[in-house]
Amino acid sequence: NDDFLTAYALNTNGLPFQATYFRDLGNGAGTSDVDFFKFNASVGVSYRIETLRLLGDANTSLALLATDGSNVILLNDDRAPGDKSSLITFIPAASGTYFVKSFHGAGPGIYGSYDIAITGGSIFLSGPGVVKAPTAFTPQLTKRVLVDTGDSPASNSSGGFNDLKDSN
Repeated sequence: NDDFLTAYALNTNGLPFQATYFRDLGNGAGTSDVDFFKFNASVGVSYRIETLRLLGDANTSLALLATDGSNVILLNDDRAPGDKSSLITFIPAASGTYFVKSFHGAGPGIYGSYDIAITGGSIFLSGPGVVKAPTAFTPQLTKRVLVDTGDSPASNSSGGFNDLKDSN
């Protein structure tokens, strides 16, 4: 997963995937590397992309890339002061496959391991790419509530309600 063409597919269920900034050269030696991941996103859904459980010299930086795999949408290096993990929150304006580039941040060290997780599922009712308020052709929702009108034989002192009333 060293470029967007070989990106490793991640689910958006929040389960972490363990990765390293180490590429084994096969001869007992290694070098640092960059990791690429991809995930399917739906318009109007909030996604949380984060690195967790950093080990060794890990110092993550994340770049969220557009569906073309090259244009940077968002960047994050250091979730907070003193915290070398990374966090991006993203609501796509269009559905598609997006890419995440994970690379070692500035500072000492070039190796280390980390977990990466993507969580999605919160649907927002406003924002880029989200359909606006219902039109005349959209059915309106009506809720039904139980109301004791006193005119039903089921109305009694025990609080049994059987009458239905439409409410807006």
